Amino acid sequence: MIITLILLISGIAFFKLIFPKLGSISILPLALAISSAELYFINVILYLNTSLNYKCIALISLFILISQSLLVFYYQRTNFKHIYESIKTYIIRKPLIVLGAILFYVLLSYWTPYGWDAITLHDFRSNLILNRYSFNQMLELSSQDKFNPTYYLSYPPFIAFVHAFYYSLSSNPTNFHLFSHICVSLLVYLLLRSVIDNKFSSILGIIYFFNPIMIEHTGIGYTNLPYTYFYISLIYFIFISKYKLDIKNIFIIGLLTSVLKLIRYTDPFNIIPILIITFLVKDKIYSKTLKLLILLLFTHVLTLHWSNIIKMTNGSFLGENILSLIIKLYQNKSVIVAANLIFVQKLITHWLLILFTIPLAIYNLIINRKKLILLLSLNVLLVLFVTYIGTMLAIIQLPGRPEITDSLNRIFMFILPITWVILGSQLTFKNKNI
Repeated sequence: MIITLILLISGIAFFKLIFPKLGSISILPLALAISSAELYFINVILYLNTSLNYKCIALISLFILISQSLLVFYYQRTNFKHIYESIKTYIIRKPLIVLGAILFYVLLSYWTPYGWDAITLHDFRSNLILNRYSFNQMLELSSQDKFNPTYYLSYPPFIAFVHAFYYSLSSNPTNFHLFSHICVSLLVYLLLRSVIDNKFSSILGIIYFFNPIMIEHTGIGYTNLPYTYFYISLIYFIFISKYKLDIKNIFIIGLLTSVLKLIRYTDPFNIIPILIITFLVKDKIYSKTLKLLILLLFTHVLTLHWSNIIKMTNGSFLGENILSLIIKLYQNKSVIVAANLIFVQKLITHWLLILFTIPLAIYNLIINRKKLILLLSLNVLLVLFVTYIGTMLAIIQLPGRPEITDSLNRIFMFILPITWVILGSQLTFKNKNI
C-alpha cells in the first residue's frame, strides 16, 4: 500500500506542478495514471539504455518520484495545504464511504494475480524483468512455443514493469489494480456529479464501485482494468480541460493516449478520444489539423521504443495485413452474418447495459448539445463500430476460435463506465455548460 500511496502523491505533485489551479478532488483520481506512466518511462529508459539490475532501476525510479513530490510540495506548500484540507473535509463528510473503501481495500489487497495470460504473460514477464532478461531473450523463450512463438512480445510490457516495480520493493501489484478500480469509480462519480444531483451521483458511483466484473479484475492483474482506468482518465481530463488543446493539455492527452497503446498495442480505441476532442474544440480547421498531427506525433514518439522492439518478431503477432483481411471479408459475406450473431449475442447476454445505451447515444448526438454527453456518446458509438469491424476481421483471421467471444467480453469492459455515466445523466441535468 505504501508504494501505491507514493505513486498517488507523486501524481498529485506532477499535476499541481503543471496545473496549479485544478481542484484537489479533480486531480486525485488522475494521479495514479500519471505517476504510473512516469514510472513506466523511467523504467524503460533505464532498462533499455543501461546495464543496471532491476532493483537499482526500481530504487532510482522511487527516488525520482519521491524527490519530485518533495520539490513540488516545498514550492507549492499552499496548494498542498489546500489538498490536505479538501481531503480531510471529504473524510469528515463521507465517513462511511471512506471506511467502506478502506475495508474493501484491506479485504482484497491480499489477492495475488491469477488467470492464464495474467500469470503466464504479464506477471511472468515481470519476473523476467526482475532477472534482467532482454526482450531478445524473451523472444527466444517464446520461440520454444510452436503455437505462439512470439508470446512474450504479444503485448507491450507496461503491466509487467508495474508488477516488477511492486515486486522489487516487496509489495503486492494487486494494489495497483485495486486502486485503479477505486480511481475509475471516483471518476464515474465526478463525471456524474457534473450533470446530475450530488446524491444521485454518489449512489450511482457506489453501485458502479461494487460492479462484480470490475472487482474480479482487481485480482486478475490483466490489461483490461488498467486500460479502462487510462481510457476513462483520458475522457475525464478532456472534460476538465474544457476541450482545449494548448501545449499542457496536448502533453497530458498524448501521455495518457500513449500509455493506452502501451497497454494494448494493437487496439485502435486510443485514437477515438483524440479524434473527438479535435472535432469538439473551438478552433479553425488548419489549427485543429495541426494540433491533431502534433498529438499523433507525440504519441508515436512515446511508443516508438515498443515499435522498434516488435520489429524483432517481423510483425508476426499482428497477424495478416489489414488490407488482405478486408479483401477476404468482401469475398466472404457469411462472415458478416457470423459477426452480427456474435456481436448481438454478446450485447444481449453479457452487456445489456451497453445495448440500452446505444439508442440514448444516438439520441444525444441528434438532440443533445452538451459537450460532455456528446463526448461520451460519440465514444460509445465509435467504439462499438470499431469493435464490430474488428470482430469481422478476427473471424476471418481466426475462424472457429472461441477466444473471439471471450475477447469481446473483455473488450467491452472499458466503455462500461462511460455507458454508466450516459445512463445516469438521463435522470436530470444540473449544469447547462458542460
